[in-house]
Amino acid sequence: MITLDMPSIGFSSKWKLTQDSSLLHQHALKALENIPWVDHTRVGAFGFRFGANVAVRLAYLESSRLKAVACLGPVVHALLS
Repeated sequence: MITLDMPSIGFSSKWKLTQDSSLLHQHALKALENIPWVDHTRVGAFGFRFGANVAVRLAYLESSRLKAVACLGPVVHALLS
């Protein structure tokens, strides 16, 4: 399992949340291909609250690399309703 803090939170507190913040998650996903003990053909993503939105975005951008996505309590604002 790999976990990533969202920009502006935890170990990523110095990163700003921007439209390109998903690049961090995309690069982490691509890096899994170079780890011999990881089956990169069977990777899923899980997101909680705002991270759920990120997981869905990652699934859209990297659909060939992700086999499953699970979301718990995604944040949805008025634009989507």
